[in-house]
Amino acid sequence: MTGLPRLLSGACPRALSNKIREAFQRGTHSGALRLPDCTTSWRNPRYAALAARASLKSFANFIAEISWPVFQEKYRKGFTLIEVMISMFIMAMLTILVSTSIRTAVQNKKKIEDRVKTETILYDTLRVLKLDIERAFHYQDVFWEIENLAIQQLENEQQNPGGQGQGQVQGGFQRTQQPAFGANPNVQQRQPPVQLTQFLGEKNSLHFTSLNNFRTKYNAPESDQMEVGFYLESCERRDGKGNTQCLWRRSSPQIDDEVDKGGTKVVVAEHVQKFQLRYRDKREDGEWVDQWRSDNKGRSDHRNKFPHFVEVEIEIEDEDDKRSRKVSQTMVVSLAFPNNQTHIQQQQQQQQLQQNSGAFQ
Repeated sequence: MTGLPRLLSGACPRALSNKIREAFQRGTHSGALRLPDCTTSWRNPRYAALAARASLKSFANFIAEISWPVFQEKYRKGFTLIEVMISMFIMAMLTILVSTSIRTAVQNKKKIEDRVKTETILYDTLRVLKLDIERAFHYQDVFWEIENLAIQQLENEQQNPGGQGQGQVQGGFQRTQQPAFGANPNVQQRQPPVQLTQFLGEKNSLHFTSLNNFRTKYNAPESDQMEVGFYLESCERRDGKGNTQCLWRRSSPQIDDEVDKGGTKVVVAEHVQKFQLRYRDKREDGEWVDQWRSDNKGRSDHRNKFPHFVEVEIEIEDEDDKRSRKVSQTMVVSLAFPNNQTHIQQQQQQQQLQQNSGAFQ
């Protein structure tokens, strides 16, 4: 800084300008620049003010002219071939990773959608089965029972005029022993009517009467009663790519003596690999059986009776689709009202309870 006050005196500005131009051409650092040997009189105020102003202006120009070549020389170089190749390799790897991640995400999304769709079909199928089985309808002809009961009571009164019977003395009063309902085998009873409400359950099929009918037309000649059937049978795929095994639901709003025939059928679920049914009564020690028929083809203890519990197992899997996974579910349905006891049996049960309570008294 000692040479800056001597910038303006005669030929000093011209000499300093020449020195800066030579330093810029040679690329000389500012520290190696030597100022010209010129002096000025600092006693003159005019020269002192001019010298100070010229010193600041010349110093700023000097810094700008010396620094710019250094900055330009530093950033004048470009990328080498190796640097470009490394950059391209990094970009290619990032592109591959991003594309692989996107493809995997799309595939996982498709798998999840297919599984959710299959599980939804399975749960909807179980819901339809549950609603139909819960409302299984078993009708007992009460009028036939009342008529036979009246005939039997009339026959008992004719055989025992006055209502006298063998009795026992209890508390000073004689208690007459009335014949139990249905105890006289000599009474000629009317033949029971044809049983239209039936339950025909097999291992892989089920046909029964239910109260799950809904009228879709106003004033249609229908009731809540209907025939329902579920069974496996081949059907055409919805996508048109061949056939597959489907679960069918058959329904008829009219009940006849052939519960397993007639009506209209619709596909409930496709790609059903397994549809298995088991049945059980209300006894605690009861066993699950693969067949329950309430008609004459069934077991003697199953005739004219409906089961209390039905176990349903369904398995769905599309074998032609490699992305499809096996989905299975098991459900136990309880019948709301099996109605297995007749009116006479209920009366006999009530009498038995009354007799047992009287014996304890």
